[in-house]
Amino acid sequence: MRKWIIITVLALCAAAGWVYASPWLAMSGLRDAAMAHDADGLEQRVDFPAVRQSLKGQLQGQISREARQRRDDPIAGVGALLAGTLVGSVVDRIVTPDGVANLLATGQLTPQTPGQSEPEAEWQVSRQGLTRFTATPKSGNGDPAPVLHFERQGLSWKLVGVDVPQLDR
Repeated sequence: MRKWIIITVLALCAAAGWVYASPWLAMSGLRDAAMAHDADGLEQRVDFPAVRQSLKGQLQGQISREARQRRDDPIAGVGALLAGTLVGSVVDRIVTPDGVANLLATGQLTPQTPGQSEPEAEWQVSRQGLTRFTATPKSGNGDPAPVLHFERQGLSWKLVGVDVPQLDR
């Protein structure tokens, strides 16, 4: 009887440890898949439609706010209308396995130019309860950085959204 109590306690401790450490393990697995250019591994860890929808909504919101601030300028209004129609196609072209791999490698949404050597980004994970966590690149330069949002889906985690920093004029 005592043996089963010890086994049960050890199993509960192992499960609690896994629940606690799983966000860091998920982020590590996602980065490893990105660095290896493993498209299948990224597909398993990223909900691409949810990430695309997240980015489209944010960018269209930023364009709308900018257009409202410049409502007296008709050219700015036309530009905002044009930009709003292009957001969807631009986001669809950026949110790909290669785009996510670049984001994870550099901590930036902008693609690397060929020959440019960016230092690999280190990510800081922050739990948001048992079913969510965020990851932010550690940067010492003070620039606003994207925030990755993850949700638990079953026993694994998936990237479901990216918060983009506010665009500067």
